[in-house]
Amino acid sequence: MEYKGFDLNISTYGVLNYHVSDDIYNSLNSCYGYGNKEVGMLDANRWSEDGTYLSSVPRTYAANNATLAWNDLFSSRKIQNAAYWKIANVELGYNFPDKWFGGYVSGVRLYVSAQNLYTFTGYHGYNVDYAGGTFTPGYNF
Repeated sequence: MEYKGFDLNISTYGVLNYHVSDDIYNSLNSCYGYGNKEVGMLDANRWSEDGTYLSSVPRTYAANNATLAWNDLFSSRKIQNAAYWKIANVELGYNFPDKWFGGYVSGVRLYVSAQNLYTFTGYHGYNVDYAGGTFTPGYNF
């Protein structure tokens, strides 16, 4: 887009229907027996008076060392909607008139640019469009 010597370029991209498993978030929301937990794991309103289970936090139960891992079964609760829209680049420039330089120079342009300005997403992880390391995309450590 151009107006009176100024120009503006905006680059964006995004992904729909993108789901990932974020192990950092999952471990904080796990009912496994060690480590720090997110406040949601302390949900005091898990049960109603009629005994209905209300919380989205998985139920825990007594276990011995042989069955301890069953307290942390993988479920769809651990998959996050990672759809996003990212403002990747914004560039604002001004093209100086050639007459300003008396014919010695032409095509002079001054610009400012910003990259990775903002990502619109509900994802809880660090960077929604990089799933990390040498592992399969969609699995974030």
